[in-house]
Amino acid sequence: MRPHLRDEMLNDILPSLLNDQVKARELEPDGSYVRLHPAEGAARSQAQLHFRERSRQARKAAAELQAQSAGQTDSDQGRSVTERNRA
Repeated sequence: MRPHLRDEMLNDILPSLLNDQVKARELEPDGSYVRLHPAEGAARSQAQLHFRERSRQARKAAAELQAQSAGQTDSDQGRSVTERNRA
């Protein structure tokens, strides 16, 4: 596994999933499940919302990068080859 993917799994994805308290259940020794509830006053953690926000941020960053690249390409078209080579 690539080191950056491993770090992402260990430092972001796995903790988000393990800390998810919305609709969480715990397996009992008898095979039944018991619904878990966050401690009084504790912040609710929901992995789905975390990943949705993370996806939005990544999409926004990609769009900004693409816009910057397009702007640079557009400005390059107005310059001569000599001017572009100097840049």
